[in-house]
This record gives sequence, C-alpha cells and structure tokens, in this order.
Amino acid sequence: MPHRRKQRCCFHTCSNVPQDGSAKCTFHRYRDRCHVENCTNQVYARQLCVRHGGKRRCQHPACSTNVRSGRFCSKHNPHIDKQCTEPGCTRQAHARQRCIRHGGGRLCATAHCDAYARREGMCIRHHRLVAAASTPIATPEPLLAPPSDDLDLIDELVNSPIFDHVVKYSIGMLRA
Repeated sequence: MPHRRKQRCCFHTCSNVPQDGSAKCTFHRYRDRCHVENCTNQVYARQLCVRHGGKRRCQHPACSTNVRSGRFCSKHNPHIDKQCTEPGCTRQAHARQRCIRHGGGRLCATAHCDAYARREGMCIRHHRLVAAASTPIATPEPLLAPPSDDLDLIDELVNSPIFDHVVKYSIGMLRA
C-alpha cells in the first residue's frame, strides 16, 4: 500500500490540515495567496505579499525598506518631532530625549523586570498576567430554593430505612 503524505495548508509555514475540498486550513480560509507564481505567502495589498511588492518602498533615494506611514520609512520620515540627543544619532527620541538604543526606552514597571514597557507601563508578559488576574471569574447564578413541600419529601426519603441497603452496597463497592 503506498504511503500517503499528510496534506498541509497552502500557506508558508502553516502546518494545519486543510478543510475538505480546499487547500486552506480553517485559520487561513478567508485569506488570499500572493499572485506571484509558486509564492505561498498571504496577500498584503494589491494581490501581492510584502516580499513581492504588496507594501510600498521608502521614497528616499537608495533606501529599499518598507514604508511605515506616508511615503517614507521611520529612518527617513521628515516629520520626526524629536531626535535622539546622542551625538551623531538621527533616530526618533522617546523617553529622556533618547532613542531606544541610547537608553530612551521605558522599562517594565514590575520590580526586577528588565524588559521594555509595551502596554500600560508594563512588558507584554506582565501586562498579560495583570489582565488575566483582573478578569472576573464567572460565578454560577444561585439556585432557586425548591418549595418547602419538596424539601419535606426529600428529608423523608433520605431519613427512611428504604435506601440503607443501597448506601451499604455503594460503600462496599468504594472500598473494594
């Protein structure tokens, strides 16, 4: 019997099994493939992936990086409000008038954490931990008390000797 190779989703690095009658998995089912022949990347814009021109290039001469916003990459953007105060550095300043490389990044507010702050003053890991801890746990709604007539019937059945042999049998089965 010939060995059949397990099918995979048609997108680059995706190891999920495709849906029946499709080359795409459930995760990628609404995404399009790049129109360049034999390319397995997903479309970014204009039916092309980033590698094949789906994202515009920086308009600065001799720069081939992708555009961040407008017409230029972050290095050549003429609208940088503040530059790093370190001599010879042209990067955008953040905290303490310095770029990230020269000490302008804020660290996580959690004690003894050396990662840079990304969300609400914390690194991603600590932000997720705090968010998970503050998420309320769903509590079940209280059960309505049965009418007192039902309670009397239940008490009568539980206290009657009718079920004594069932209880003894169950206890014996648990010990066996």
